[in-house]
Amino acid sequence: MEAGSTKKRERAEKPYKGIRMRKWGKWVAEIREPNKRSRIWLGSYSTPVAAARAYDTAVYYLRGPSARLNFPELLMGECRLSDLSAASIRKKSY
Repeated sequence: MEAGSTKKRERAEKPYKGIRMRKWGKWVAEIREPNKRSRIWLGSYSTPVAAARAYDTAVYYLRGPSARLNFPELLMGECRLSDLSAASIRKKSY
């Protein structure tokens, strides 16, 4: 099997960054904390777009305007969180 076809299959299974699909069909979003190995759980969603939007919100608040977003055209205002705790990020992503 060629490397190119493997990448195409991965793209079809995981259309957006920061999300994955559970075996039973729910989409989940999570993001790695800056300078740590742990992840922030963002939640379970019924569609990949909803999960990707949650990821975009979290990555924007963590990394600012330079963040690589799934939907850059839907970029929020220049607002940043003062509290970058996992709970704060999770709350903003809902």
